[in-house]
Amino acid sequence: MKRFFFKGVLIATLVFLGLALGEFSLRKLPNDYSYKADWMRRNANTVQTLIIGASDGLYGINPLFLDEKAFNLSFVSQSLDYSHFLFEKYLDCLDSLNVLILTISYPMAVGREALGSESYRCK
Repeated sequence: MKRFFFKGVLIATLVFLGLALGEFSLRKLPNDYSYKADWMRRNANTVQTLIIGASDGLYGINPLFLDEKAFNLSFVSQSLDYSHFLFEKYLDCLDSLNVLILTISYPMAVGREALGSESYRCK
């Protein structure tokens, strides 16, 4: 009985360690959020035009075609609250900011409830 219990504990410990290692590895995978956070951490003081908002800004405005140094901090289904949070977070670092472009669409203005069946798009 003790041997069976020891094997069970050993297997449970190995499974737990495997899951913990997998979770740690997945957190290190690059994604849009980590890329934009790292970029803003390094270059926020040189940004002259900042674009924030939902997918209208993400897909509709290309910073490469703007005259000043610009960065697009928009995300799909990004709410006004989160846009405000991002702006407040980097406000102290935005020394060269001249223009702020905030894109607002109807679902973004009325909230996530207006998305209805597409609420799964909210990250």
